[in-house]
This record gives sequence, C-alpha cells and structure tokens, in this order.
Amino acid sequence: MKHTLDKAVALVAAHRLIATTIVFLLFAFAVGIGRFPAINVQYAARFGDSVSPADQVSFVFDDNPGYSKSATQRAFPINGNAAINVDSLNMDSRSLVISAPETAKLSRLEASVVADGKTLYGVSVIPGASIERTSDSNHGGNVRFSVSAEQLTDLQRKLAFTSEIKLAILAALLVLYAITICRMGILRHLDRRYFALGTVVMLLIGGFLANVWLVKKPIIYHYSYSFTQPVNIDDDSTYEFSQPFVAQQDELRSIRMPLSFTLSIDPADTGNPNYDKVYVNSHEYRNRYAIEVMDSSDGSSLYSGLLTPDLLVRDSDGMPTTKAEIPLRYDHAAGRTFVVSIHKLDRHPATVQFQGAALEQTTESLPMGSTPDSMELSVKSSQPFTYLNIAIGYRGYPYRTVITVIVLGLLALLLCNLLAGRRLGRMVTTAMCAVNYLVLSAYAFFQFGVYTRYLQGFPDEEAHLSYIAYLKQHGGLIPDFADMQVYARTSANSLDLTQPTEFNRLGHPPLFYQIERVFGGMTISGGTATFDVVRMEFVSFLIGFIGIALVFYLGFTRIRKIPALHLLFGLMVISPPNLLFTMSGVSNDSMTLFAVSVFVFGMVRFFERRYDLLTYGVIACGVTLSFLSKLTAAMVVGLISLGVVIYTLFVERDRKPFMRASFLGTLPIYLVPIGYFGYMMARFHTLQPSFQKFDFSGYVKSNFYVDAEHRLSYNVWEYVNYYVRHFLDTWQALAGTIGVPKPEAPLYALDRMAVMAVLVVPLAVFLMSRSRHRDYFIIVETAMLATAVYQWYSAFNGFYRNGYPGAFSSRYYLCATSLFALAIVWMICRRFSAKTDDSLLTTPSHTNRPATVPLSELGMALCLIAIVLLTFDGFIYSLLYQADGVTGFTGQP
Repeated sequence: MKHTLDKAVALVAAHRLIATTIVFLLFAFAVGIGRFPAINVQYAARFGDSVSPADQVSFVFDDNPGYSKSATQRAFPINGNAAINVDSLNMDSRSLVISAPETAKLSRLEASVVADGKTLYGVSVIPGASIERTSDSNHGGNVRFSVSAEQLTDLQRKLAFTSEIKLAILAALLVLYAITICRMGILRHLDRRYFALGTVVMLLIGGFLANVWLVKKPIIYHYSYSFTQPVNIDDDSTYEFSQPFVAQQDELRSIRMPLSFTLSIDPADTGNPNYDKVYVNSHEYRNRYAIEVMDSSDGSSLYSGLLTPDLLVRDSDGMPTTKAEIPLRYDHAAGRTFVVSIHKLDRHPATVQFQGAALEQTTESLPMGSTPDSMELSVKSSQPFTYLNIAIGYRGYPYRTVITVIVLGLLALLLCNLLAGRRLGRMVTTAMCAVNYLVLSAYAFFQFGVYTRYLQGFPDEEAHLSYIAYLKQHGGLIPDFADMQVYARTSANSLDLTQPTEFNRLGHPPLFYQIERVFGGMTISGGTATFDVVRMEFVSFLIGFIGIALVFYLGFTRIRKIPALHLLFGLMVISPPNLLFTMSGVSNDSMTLFAVSVFVFGMVRFFERRYDLLTYGVIACGVTLSFLSKLTAAMVVGLISLGVVIYTLFVERDRKPFMRASFLGTLPIYLVPIGYFGYMMARFHTLQPSFQKFDFSGYVKSNFYVDAEHRLSYNVWEYVNYYVRHFLDTWQALAGTIGVPKPEAPLYALDRMAVMAVLVVPLAVFLMSRSRHRDYFIIVETAMLATAVYQWYSAFNGFYRNGYPGAFSSRYYLCATSLFALAIVWMICRRFSAKTDDSLLTTPSHTNRPATVPLSELGMALCLIAIVLLTFDGFIYSLLYQADGVTGFTGQP
C-alpha cells in the first residue's frame, strides 16, 4: 500500500500541471452539478399585440403564510411583454397562474437573469401552447394561464442549475486556476513576494474591467428638442397627442420627456396624505398615459407601454428625477421619421403632466437653436401651435470599449517591454524604448481629439481668443494692454468685436498669440472675428506637443535602455490630467511647456559639460521663450538658471563655462526679453498689466473681487489648508473646469496617488546621498518651491485684500513635468539598481558605454506598478470613467 502511495505521489510530482488541472476540473464539476439559489430572476409573459399597454397582468403564486400580499406580482405590458422580477418568496412556489385580459394570447413564458435592467442571459422558455388557458368570469372576463407544477418545477430546477452564484464561483475557480498554473509554470522562478504583488495588481485590473462592463452603463447622447419656456399639457379629460421627429443619427436608443407634478411626492413615500392623488402604488401613477413610438414609414411599433414611476431617470444618488426615459433600439434610424404618441386614458385631474410649447404661429420646423448645433428638424404637431418637450437619445461615446482597449493595450505593451528588456538583444531593446514614446505620442493625440470634440470649456479660452483677435485687428508686435477687452463669443467660431464683456486680464507676453495670429487662420470682417476653433486649438496643441516630443527625445537618448523605465518616464510627463487638457484648448500654457522643454534640453547638455555653442544657444532660447510666455515659467527658469550659475562658480569653482566664446556669443539673445520688459515698464509701468490697474471699476464688479460682506472668513491656518487642498486638487483632476464630478476620495486613493506622486516624490531628492545629480535636482526643486511659495503669498494677499478665493492652480507647474520625471527616474536608478551606479544621463556620444545596469527586482516591480497606476490615474479616471456623467458625452436631457 505504501509503495503504491509513494508511486502516486511521485507521479503527481512529475506531472504537477496535469494533476492541478484535474483537481480544478473536479472542483468545477462538483460546483457545476450543484444547485444554488437563483437570484435576479425575471419572468416575462410574451403576449404581442393581443394586450394593450394599460392591461395589467397578474402573476399569482402559492400563498406565502404571514405575507400573502407577496404572492401576487403585477406588471403592465411593454411592447406586449409583461415582466416581473420574481420575489424570492415565490421562487419555490408550486403553482403559477398568469391573469390577463380576455383578448390575451400567451405565446411563451421566459425565465431570464436580469440585473439593473440588463438581461444577463436567458434560462428557459415554456411555449404558450403548452400552458393551460381558461376563462375567469369572476374577474371581469379575464383569462388565466396556469403553469403546471411539473413545468414550474422544471423551470426552477434550470434556474438553480444556471444560478448567477454558480457562474460567479466558476469564474473565481477559473481565476484561481490561472494564478496557480502561472505560478507552477512560466512564473515559477519569480520571487513569491513579487508574484503575490503582481497577482493583486492583475486582480484589481480584472475587477476594474468587470466594473466597467457590469456596473457602468453605456452612454446615450441626447439631442434636446425642448423649449426654454414650456407649458404643461394639462387636461383632466382623455386626449391623444402625436409629434413626429426626424432621427439625426443611426443608433436610436431612447426618448426622454420632462414631467411636471402638481404635488412633489416620492414614489416610495406611501405615508404621504396626498399620495393617492398621484400614485396607485410605487409602480403606477393615478394618471394613465399610454406612450407609443412608431416608425412612420412602415407603421411598425418601436415602443408601446404605460408611463410608470419605473421609467423615471435616477440621479447619481439613486433618487428619481422628473424625466421619464423610454428605452428604444433602432440601428439605422438616421433620416427616418418617427412619431411619439401620448394617449391619456383616464379622466382624473392631471397630477402628472407632460410639457410642450405653445407657438404664436404655425410652423413646419422647430425654432433655430432648439437643438445642439442649431439644427432645424421638420416636425409637425397634430395639435395646432403645440410641440412636445422631448430629448432623443442616440448611442453615445463608447467609453467602456475605449477604456478596455487602453487597459488591454497597456498590458500588451508591458509584456513587450518585459520581453525586450530581459530576453532580446540590445538593438531590440532600444527599438522598444522608441516604440514606447511613439505609442505615448499617439495616445496624446487621441486625448486631444476627445477633449476638443466632447469637452470644450477650456480655461479662459474666450480671453485667449480675444487677445488674438485684438492683434489681428490692430496689428503690431505688442498690443495696447490697457485697451484689450474680452469679446462676446456669438458662436463656436466667431467673436463679436463690438460687444466687449470685460477687460482682458491676460497680460501675458504676445509670443504665443502672435503665432496663433499667423497660423490660426482667424479673419476680421467688420466687427466680427471668424475662425476655425479646432484649427486654432490644434496649433496650440502642436506647440505644446513639440515640447513633449523634445522631452521624449531627452528620455530616449539619456535614460538607461530599460524599456519599462522609458515607458514610466513618458507616462509621468503626460499623465497629469490638466497637461494635455489645457494644451488642447487655445492657451499659452502650450508655449510655456515648449519653452521650458527647450530650456531643460539645454540644461541637460550643460550638466553633461558640453560647453558648446549649441548648448548655450538652446539655453538662451529656452530662457527667452519662457520669459516671453508666462511669468510663472519665467520665475522657475530664472531661478534654476541662477542656481546653476551659483553652483558652478562657488561649488564646482569653475568659471570657464562662462568665459567661453560660445557662451558670450549667445548673450544678445537675452536682450529680447530684457527689451520687452523694459518696454513694458516704460509704457505701462508694470511687468504684466493687471485687471485691477487698468479697469478698476470693472475689476470690483468681476469675480476677482468680493465685497467684505460676502467674503470667506478664514484665519491664516484655515486659509493654508484651503489653499493646499485646492492646489493639489488642480494637479490631479479636471473637476470644476468642465463639469466633471469632483472627486471625493483622498489624494492618496488609488485613482490619483500616482499622478500626485509625480508632483510630490521629487522632493525626496533632498534625502538622497550627495552627488552632482542630486545637487542639480535640488536646485530644480528649490526653484519650484520658491515659485510655489511666491504664488501662495500672492494668493494669500489677494484673498485678504480683495476677497478673491482663487489663484491656487497648480497647472502652472505642468510645464516642468519633465524635470519631475527626470528626478524620479534618477532616484529609481540610484536606489534600485542591481549594482551601485550613480548614472542616469548618458550622452549620445558615449558609444562605448558598457551594457546598461539593470534594475533590481524590487525596482522593476515598483516601475511596473507605477506604470499601471499612472495609466489609470491619468486619462481613464480623470475623464473616461466619469464620461457617463459629463454633459459633453451625454448631451442635454
């Protein structure tokens, strides 16, 4: 016996994968043949045209002692189908009788698993011909369809056999099997700590994708045909109302109709004394409205049902709103005419009312501006001068698919990076590093397309456009800042230059605006500035992207050829949400990013002691461009330059870099910003014109001044907390700018911690051991901190002197993400190298450099986790995951 056991153990040890597979198959078989409680069960009786929307259908089960009311469930037919979510008390019932009007003809009874209104899968069908049909003269001539005990038992057995719980357990077993096989197979040599960490990360990603598809709902974009001053369609008697509409897109998905209630009562507030005036129960109004949507070309019905509280759209808290949504599905609807019909069936006072618009004269089309993009649709009401308030919903942006593609693409890219970094040659490794930057560049352009098409609302875009329009209208290199105004934007592509709305507070140098004036395509005709806003936004984005491309070049040529490290570097540069978002609008933030990137490129060459004309010329251009872009960037660049000069002279005790002809030859470039600011001081007596200085009366009426009675009252410590919280919020979220819901989780939550780390972690250079790299990064961080403290002080003064609660944005430092990313990559290389190596930056001329020093397993693990988190924290969590709540994606309901 012992010998047999020893042989069995040896056999299992020799074939562990096969043995493990057999064990899991046995577990899966045991679960598969088991019966589990059936949940989320729906019974649907299919009647077709033999019932009307107002014909209530009853499902009568065995009596439940102690709660007999639960034995009967009722439903109104929708599209000829009466469906109920089966009460758990009725799941073991031995009988089922379906009571319907005498005209009803039951075609079949279906059992499905339905959750949150979505059918997950069908379970069983009982043909109507096999269900006994009898007349019921005791109940108004209804007919009864009696499901036999055998049929019901068989149905319940199938429901238990295909229980959603069973499928969840089988899915869990499959995941556990995959983890076990990976550990026993291709990942058997990986340290168990990193295997466990990787497993947790993959489970989190899997859970996230499951949440995207099983919890998040697809977007329906609504074109609103509503009017600004609607009237309630109020009639106590019966009436019928029809309105045609022409579909604007192919995939028709819903129709929304705003309702008015004479009494504001929640459907669940059954204790309200006036409840019976509005509701029969929580699923039925006292007023009965039959709603039908038809295709006018062939008379086919898309929807036929009764208006019930179940059709009310619910807000983010699950509370019902005053909008009813009719679900539809028509995939080739564009250009076809459909008819929405409302038939009031009762003679009760209208406590639930639809809304329409009474026009002064008959018209064949809706007024201009009643739909997005001012489209006119040919519609005609059957009642003179009255049009129904409706919003037509079409399939919206497929954000769930986009999220899934991004996540799966990330995993594929990570796999390629790991393979290239460990098993392939140096040439392939270098190529993979380049591929990372190309993929991230394409990702950046993709985000630009999404932002410009769906969001708009870019910070101060009207002011930037007005600045360009002023230059276009008046010419010259430097505008008369005291005369500049913000003009009324009459459409997406025009400004009315005869309607100034306020003083143009943008006193930035005109470099960016002159570029847009030349390449943006704006034209002035009389008092109107006409432009292609997408073209101007693309010019703005392209300026910023050239800066990003320069940073990517720096990373590719200087960072060790470890593909994952390059992917991490690139993501740190572009992942802070406001970086690409502000670049996508018309904004001089693009120029600051480009300017600082040029400066950083020059400083890297200076750090490498490449004291040639190119180095000093690039630095001079970077400084000049920064000073001619925005004062925040100028202060950062100026302080870094000053720090480097002091460090070179007094720490390295080397004056030669500043005595070279190559340096002296670039000094005239610095005369450009000196001349500009000298002109500003001579002409306007200030470095940057301000709202307060040139239009004080307009300033005190604007949002930048709050009178004493309405100001926030904070002590100094309270203000510090207020400022820091908002400063950090504006780094990791788009909230407050475009209507994206403001995040409530703390800054260290998984959906923002990686992006926050890009801003905060570089401060750790102060804790690193002494080296020339560390000293340079300390100069950078000191310049950043000094600029941030100055910004805080300015905001502090503005808050207590003028009551202005803003000026806390951290997006002004997005131009320096390359410096943050370089500092983090250097610390990773310094701390997590497989052997001691202080190098990060390598010059392209070092062709004989020894093989790249790899990262330790812990260092690589941290890089991979950071890559995953940055991908999620950036574009996905800041926008895509919330797309179903952003107006740009959903339209106007």
